[in-house]
Amino acid sequence: MTNTFALGNLVTNFTFTPGQATNYCLEARVVLFTEFPLAWGPFKRLATVTGPPAIVMAAPVVAHNQVQLNFTATAGPLSTFHLIQADVLGQVWITNGEAVLTTNILGSAYRFTTTNGPAKRFYKVQSP
Repeated sequence: MTNTFALGNLVTNFTFTPGQATNYCLEARVVLFTEFPLAWGPFKRLATVTGPPAIVMAAPVVAHNQVQLNFTATAGPLSTFHLIQADVLGQVWITNGEAVLTTNILGSAYRFTTTNGPAKRFYKVQSP
């Protein structure tokens, strides 16, 4: 074939993660050659969407052979929490199944306590 152009990096679906619980309308449009936008397509109205909890972690506290990871959950549905960790950034995060979760203030402040690992370890708190 001549005088043809193949589309690359075509996005046909995506994940929408809202920052807060409210109503949303989503629209999309094609942008040719990263510079020439075409008309907007029809919008899709979403019912009230509940966003993920906003989790803010404090600096870890290392004492003896334990690490204490205090965090607050300030928005969204509060349910279960998981402590995930990685020894090297860019590698797969794994769930720490031995960490103990403590409620400091019901509905907002929590703490994970786990054993101290290698000299460098990265932690995240995740809520399904």
